[in-house]
Amino acid sequence: MGCSDKCYIRRGCPQNPTDDTNNNTQIAARDDNRKLALLVAIKRIPKPTEKDLIEATSIPKRCVHSMIKALGRMSVVIERVNGRRHGYYTIADEGAFNLTRAPEVLQFNYPEVFQQIEVLALRKEEEANPVANVSSFPDAEERIFGAVANVRSIHNK
Repeated sequence: MGCSDKCYIRRGCPQNPTDDTNNNTQIAARDDNRKLALLVAIKRIPKPTEKDLIEATSIPKRCVHSMIKALGRMSVVIERVNGRRHGYYTIADEGAFNLTRAPEVLQFNYPEVFQQIEVLALRKEEEANPVANVSSFPDAEERIFGAVANVRSIHNK
């Protein structure tokens, strides 16, 4: 079995191929769920920058660019708005993907990655819309668990 079959993003190679110390916070390098995570992050995070996508998905920068290029070959149109330095990504055309169901699929397969995306999305929403009296609203952690519970209930139907 080659090394590339067991490598995980930012985790390095496990010393023992049967080592199960890798949890679901990282998606295997050749797993198609990485593309799904990238699409969910672009769709869910308000005005996601390149840095946001890397932080939310734990996918390296060069892989983000190559995935966007590969998604273009699958008729998914991802646009960069406002230039390279201060720009953000948007999905102009979903192509072959059903992005209404994508978050629940990602949450089912990789709940930790889904939660990372939700945390970053909620943080950016709060930065964009500061509220004068924050104490009357649930904190970010409660909202995240509510969102995760909502996705689970949709998935269980």
